[in-house]
Amino acid sequence: MIFRAVGAALLLVVALGCRGSAEEPKPGDALFTGTGSGLRMRDFPVGAEEVIMSAGVINESNQYVTLRRLDLNEGPGHGTVARVADVTLAVDRTGPDIVTLSTYGTYPPVERVGRKSGKPRCLVQKVKPLEGYRLAPGEEVKFLIRVRADAPRRMKVESETIVYERDGETFEQKVPYGIIVLAVDTDRKLSLYPEEAACAHLAEVLPGWKFPRR
Repeated sequence: MIFRAVGAALLLVVALGCRGSAEEPKPGDALFTGTGSGLRMRDFPVGAEEVIMSAGVINESNQYVTLRRLDLNEGPGHGTVARVADVTLAVDRTGPDIVTLSTYGTYPPVERVGRKSGKPRCLVQKVKPLEGYRLAPGEEVKFLIRVRADAPRRMKVESETIVYERDGETFEQKVPYGIIVLAVDTDRKLSLYPEEAACAHLAEVLPGWKFPRR
């Protein structure tokens, strides 16, 4: 379990659409969805926004699958503490140009790398829409959840469900990634990580964030 005073979670209807389409999804097995993980976030200011790079999926089949939506299996507080502004995909996670933090105050997420080698440079995470994304065999993607805290309270998401199509049929699988959030009413702003702040000029700095002291 990772702890950080951030994020009001991938909490609300992350779904890019509502469950209960014309075709009810069948249980699927094409994707590896993880073995269980999550975030616990405390003292997140009301009015602030954050991007959470949550658990993702890997296509373990020998066919392309088309992602359709991500549904939340919500717990207490869902829909009253925070709302989802956007849900996208972080792609190219297995290549050399990837960001490594789990939460961000920038969008798209940015990060400085290469300082130890003496060749620092900025990475800007490649982002794609979730709806309609064709996931190749062996490809991995992560979910980027942009959320905003609206009220001081506790919220919990038990897990998520990814809905996708393969070979003309619709399937669903559970993503065992949990989130617990405590949003608070405060004027305090969150500080960007130093390596993120160094490249923040290449992205949008979200509401509720500030640059760290030097």
